[in-house]
Amino acid sequence: MRVPTRAEANKLYIIVPILITLGVFQLFYAAAIQPLRLDERYSLFFALQFPLEHFLFGGPDVHPPGYFVVLRFIYSLTNSLTTLRAVTSIAPYLVGVSVMLWLYRRRIQMVFLITTFFLFNTLLIQIIWQLRMYGFVFLFAALSYAFLLHWQNNKQKRILFFLMIILTLGNMFHYSFFLFAACVLFYLWKTSFTDYRSRRLTILAAVIFTTELFLFTGFNYKETFTYTSWISTVSLLSISNFFLGLFGLTSDLYNQTLHPWTLPVFFMLLVGGFYVYKALTVKDRTRFTYFVIIPVSFTLVFSSFSPLLGKLPLLHRFLPSISLLLPRFLLPFLVILYSLIGEFLIIMMRKRNFISIAIVLIAVLLTIWELLNYQLSLKPKVVADSFEQELVHSLGRRSVLYWPEWLPILGITSSNAYDVVAEANEGKLRSENLKSLLERDTSNTKDVCSVLTNHIIYLQVPEYPNLIVATEKLEASLASCCLLVKRSNATSIWSCY
Repeated sequence: MRVPTRAEANKLYIIVPILITLGVFQLFYAAAIQPLRLDERYSLFFALQFPLEHFLFGGPDVHPPGYFVVLRFIYSLTNSLTTLRAVTSIAPYLVGVSVMLWLYRRRIQMVFLITTFFLFNTLLIQIIWQLRMYGFVFLFAALSYAFLLHWQNNKQKRILFFLMIILTLGNMFHYSFFLFAACVLFYLWKTSFTDYRSRRLTILAAVIFTTELFLFTGFNYKETFTYTSWISTVSLLSISNFFLGLFGLTSDLYNQTLHPWTLPVFFMLLVGGFYVYKALTVKDRTRFTYFVIIPVSFTLVFSSFSPLLGKLPLLHRFLPSISLLLPRFLLPFLVILYSLIGEFLIIMMRKRNFISIAIVLIAVLLTIWELLNYQLSLKPKVVADSFEQELVHSLGRRSVLYWPEWLPILGITSSNAYDVVAEANEGKLRSENLKSLLERDTSNTKDVCSVLTNHIIYLQVPEYPNLIVATEKLEASLASCCLLVKRSNATSIWSCY
């Protein structure tokens, strides 16, 4: 492989610190000015609502307990939103980036590419600054990859031991990490563990990881994973968006906005993937197979067939009918994918392959476009909307009922989180009246009004189909004995005095 000249290296040594400074700045800038996102509100709510032991046996969210435990501890020290984001999200991510830079520290071209991929990727910079677990997921994936390469070079048992510890910890932060851990074990089984003693260690690790999975889901993983039923189902456009999201070529985090122009770009990525695979060395091809092709194929196959298999008589009891077509689901694998793409680009620059360079240039232009759109969208939200203001003022009033029951979360901030948690716990009991109302025959108007008398009702129409039907049914009941006070696109307030 061509070694860069001294002049080229000197330029990169100047450019890399500038890129790192800009990349770090944009993360902290977003953390400082952006209001709480809905997912962040859930993070605060779940971290503070439940006792620690509850997290270990069937946590409240569709994520393992690791991040919520960390956030709960840091929140006990400070409730500054910027500090919480910096400590629990940005800091672990930057440590993970540092691990990758250290891994390639003697190759300035790879250092430059790694810096660009990880600090200016639209997918990553949108999720890393938020109060979510993705910074830790990236950190443990980077550490796993570093220890995996180190193990292959020297075969020291202590390195393998630390690798298993890191995988165990990573499983505590995101369920996608279980797939990453499985791919690591499979990779070791096929490439390094050839004797019975070594493979026995793989089996033991698999048992530990499986135990983790069942503990964190409370042995009811189907119900836990069903919370992700809102994710887009499989279609050619959703698959295209999914692949574009993996490369940071779309700012749509939830794969909900489907554009026809993604199709030609998607097919270009497929062609580019073929070129990447063919150009890599034998070792890198093996890693590409186990850490790119296998997890992506699993995601597509599972998302395609789980809704069908989940309806079969024997499988419907334990197989969740969900889609996994969210780019961030494969976040642990992006650490390795981007590293392999970096190796490929260096090879192509040496060979001066014009087709590959053209594909890369188009991808770079799309990335810059999405990055600019994202930066322009970072506008501070100084005042909450009227519904959120009303919601905050309603907290603590015993005459208020909410539908859905988790609605008080919309009024949560980093400074009132404990109050909202307390209100939600009490409001959940009061809102049982609404829940029972939805389950009974509402044809008797007197019966409905007797339940709702002397209450204020806050409603939101969620995106989930089953809750939309329930909300419409409840609104029809409210119209018979309550007064509509305020309505917006998805929210309404009713007075039943």
